[in-house]
Amino acid sequence: MLPAYSEECVDISLDGTWTTRKYILTDERFKKEFDDSTIHTRPWVMQERYMSPRALYFGRRQLFWECREAEAAETNPFGVTLGQPGLKSRYEDVRDYLDKKSVARTRNAQPGRVDFYHLVGEYSRCATNLSFHSDKLIAFSAILKQYSTVHNEEMVAGMRRRCLEKRLALDTTVFL
Repeated sequence: MLPAYSEECVDISLDGTWTTRKYILTDERFKKEFDDSTIHTRPWVMQERYMSPRALYFGRRQLFWECREAEAAETNPFGVTLGQPGLKSRYEDVRDYLDKKSVARTRNAQPGRVDFYHLVGEYSRCATNLSFHSDKLIAFSAILKQYSTVHNEEMVAGMRRRCLEKRLALDTTVFL
């Protein structure tokens, strides 16, 4: 058992002879140590989290891992079950959005959960943490390439071609 989590352990015995030990990783602790950790503010890490089928992270107090099926930690090796939907990993919907099989399954089921602008927003949140600002588009290019393949969209300079005119047009009514 990890000393840092000794207060978060429960021993369960149903018949008095066999005991099982369960570790409790609260929603807040998971969010603080995993989703909100400094490493997850880096664009290259965001790209890896979106694109990789599985990943391993060395946290300050424990090891975390995630794949398309689950997010887990040393204290919860069979998966972290987050009690509040708002604390679910913010990357889960995005990974589904960039996955061909998931898009085919959910295209009509839940439209608008995640969209292209959500991807841009998440990336922009991280883009200030680049060592070299010239890497901005390079770091996002793999995500854009995957997006364009999965959603059959042609990309031009990081924008969707079908929306290019509208996005580049000036709206003069805003200034009146």
